[in-house]
Amino acid sequence: MYMVSVSLPAMKIRLLLRFSQKQTNSINRENLKKPLSYQRLIDMGYNSPTLWYNLGNSYVKSGKTGSAVVAYERARRFAPRDSDLRENLVLISPPENLRKPFILLRPFVSLIHYFSLNELFILCEILYVFLCVVIIASLLKVSSVVSSIARRLIKPILILFVIFLVFFAVNFYQEVMTTYGVIIHDKTIARSGPGSEFTEIMVLPEGTKFRLLAEQSDGWAKIRIPDGQTGYIPSSAFEKI
Repeated sequence: MYMVSVSLPAMKIRLLLRFSQKQTNSINRENLKKPLSYQRLIDMGYNSPTLWYNLGNSYVKSGKTGSAVVAYERARRFAPRDSDLRENLVLISPPENLRKPFILLRPFVSLIHYFSLNELFILCEILYVFLCVVIIASLLKVSSVVSSIARRLIKPILILFVIFLVFFAVNFYQEVMTTYGVIIHDKTIARSGPGSEFTEIMVLPEGTKFRLLAEQSDGWAKIRIPDGQTGYIPSSAFEKI
């Protein structure tokens, strides 16, 4: 599997308090831990959506919107259907992050993002096993009834397998093969080339999510934001998801 969620020991669980931004005081709770508390657990090798979610909440409380978006995006890879997590991202993300795909593609995109990469991997494995079982059953001469039922199941199971395999391939490309980043400094200037002498083409607010196209050794990176524009920003101005 490509994303592994590790359960935390019981003695650590009390640190992982969930706070929903559906409540007006969700971010300003006094017992919300500092980012360092959660970061230490992550550095120790623990990885869970609750841990990343609470790290994002603590960054919001600290006024670090960009780092909060990074933490929420990492949590979403584990728990894509978490309503509190999605709402938090909408509340703190700049408009550039909230652009919707073409209307005809929205159902397809929604279905792809409904499952995590791990879930899609497991579903593909299960459907593959079922497909093998029904194919073998259809070839066996043990019972004509069993063979008939198995032959009828081959087509729907094969269709489901292909659909989820496509979903897995798209998710794998987006999460593993493609690198995304988030602006962590407010009003970051994107330029037409890798250097401060190049023309300013846009100003990116903190929290802007983008696709990382290339990193250069001179401390600059080429990026593409959701509206399709490309530019160069300092490598120190963003954090990878």
